[in-house]
Amino acid sequence: MAQIVDDSTKNIYGAYTTFYTSERFIKNNLPEPYTNPDTSVYLFEKYSRVDASNRQFQDLGFLGAPILNQRYDLPVESGRTFGFTGYNHYFKTVDDIKYFDTKSPFMSVGVIFGGQNRSKIDFGFSRNVNENWNLGININRIAADKQIARVAEGDRAAESSAFDLYTHYKHPKVPYELAFSIARLKHEVADIGGVLIEDGAPRADFFLYQDAVTQLENANSRDQRSRLHFYQQYKIGSGFQIYHQFDRTTQEYKYFDSAEDDRYDDFYPSFILDEDTTNEMSTFSSTVNEGGLKGEIKGAFYRFYVKYRSLIYDTKYLIEESVGETFAGAYLRFNWRDKFAVIGNGELSNEGFYKLEGELSSDVLALSYISSRSAPSFQSQQYSGNYHLWSNSFDPVFSNSIKGELNLKWNIFTIQPRASITTISNFVYMNETQISTQATEGIVISRVGGKLSMEFLRGSSLFGMNENEAFIFESDLVISTVTGGAADAIRLPTARYSGRFFWRGTWWSDAVPIEIGADLYSWTSYFANAYDPVTSQFYLQNDLRLEQYVAIDVFVNMKVSNLTTFVKWTHVNQPTGDGYMSSPYFPAQKSITELGIRWLFFD
Repeated sequence: MAQIVDDSTKNIYGAYTTFYTSERFIKNNLPEPYTNPDTSVYLFEKYSRVDASNRQFQDLGFLGAPILNQRYDLPVESGRTFGFTGYNHYFKTVDDIKYFDTKSPFMSVGVIFGGQNRSKIDFGFSRNVNENWNLGININRIAADKQIARVAEGDRAAESSAFDLYTHYKHPKVPYELAFSIARLKHEVADIGGVLIEDGAPRADFFLYQDAVTQLENANSRDQRSRLHFYQQYKIGSGFQIYHQFDRTTQEYKYFDSAEDDRYDDFYPSFILDEDTTNEMSTFSSTVNEGGLKGEIKGAFYRFYVKYRSLIYDTKYLIEESVGETFAGAYLRFNWRDKFAVIGNGELSNEGFYKLEGELSSDVLALSYISSRSAPSFQSQQYSGNYHLWSNSFDPVFSNSIKGELNLKWNIFTIQPRASITTISNFVYMNETQISTQATEGIVISRVGGKLSMEFLRGSSLFGMNENEAFIFESDLVISTVTGGAADAIRLPTARYSGRFFWRGTWWSDAVPIEIGADLYSWTSYFANAYDPVTSQFYLQNDLRLEQYVAIDVFVNMKVSNLTTFVKWTHVNQPTGDGYMSSPYFPAQKSITELGIRWLFFD
């Protein structure tokens, strides 16, 4: 499409002429579905998934590491799942795909460089073929050398490549709309098992980094996934729509190790098949068809549907299982005069698995309730490999969660207190011997806390600041207690804190937005879960307590035209020969300098 210019030949395209939506908005006919791309400098330095969660995700301390969500959110899917979950956060969901509407070709280039040969690249391109049809592609790559016992440059801890292709089309005359995407991920990690420490060794031995000895030397894992997705809807009569959704998803997890040194025998609990070589593979495939009717009646939106899931689980040794699941479900939403919204959603399977969700939200108050009876994963029920062999008949996991949050503003303060209670019966977890286990008693997770932010000294003449300049302090505190007969199955720090203190302003005649500040993370000591690379699962351990610690990152975020950049000094307060562990036997990222850019092109 030809570029459009105004009388001064200045390019008129920009973020305000570029819009995107996601399938959640399309499928549920949500109001104001389109939004502009984010061009702000706010939180730009928190590029990793762990930092973006305010360290409520646990990982192994390096870019591309497996991740455990310590919020213990209720399962998204009430039916059966694969169970190899360590790398779930690196694979885009259907709602992560952004469908654009561009008046000109749009390109986004994001690059992160860190010390010790660490990088993250995110490339996106989208353009409209015409006003009703858009095409796009995203390419994402992670490459990170080992920070522990690296042999030479290019000795990778993690290497990941992913892409997605998508298109969104609205027929100009017929009330028909479709969204289509293909996504693929290949994620490879060198599994070191953590640092090898002798009994009674001083604390400094945990933080030798390059000079450390690892528990494993030759192990590696690969998680490979793909998804084909298709959604279409058609309007019939006045206000009624029919829709159909198809998903074909596959996942393959491989693990390999060989006995080329003495550490091989010491790390694994036992050998079932081969004492010299481990070569395991498990696969999962899911084919889902969903169809339904949706529309609006007097301002209330409804969607009724039927869904069928065809699932296949296979391990390299002995196990192959095929299952079909049928669900009926409904989604209801009511908005009252832009004051508040009420949403209800639920589905029930032919085997009695279900999930019910209710939500009430307004500018001041947000309440939610979720109840689910979900199937244990295939992996937790049956597994066969060189180190593990089990066959279980676990009961469905029954969970309830109630959450509430207030949003209060007064003068320079914004206060967001929140609380939640989650109860879990028949919780499935990996025990201290790395065996899939189901709790026979209940668990109650109670959380209280909230966010506090304040802005002060805006435009202070004392410091020579203009109206665009201010100091801002943001803090987020979570206090968690785990009770019940099976409370020991979930390990959480009693308190977790994250803070952000920064100066926000503009330079060069208000043309360059900038933030200069520090991110602070802290938590109380606890026996965090360890990681088993064979099953891609975190499991209970009682050998090593993660100590209370305060980690500080210092950053500068800046935006010049369509180029946003940051410089970050990660873990700037790390003492010599000390630090903290992000997981047992895995020292967290050592003090390092990182540089990141995001460049947007609108023509």
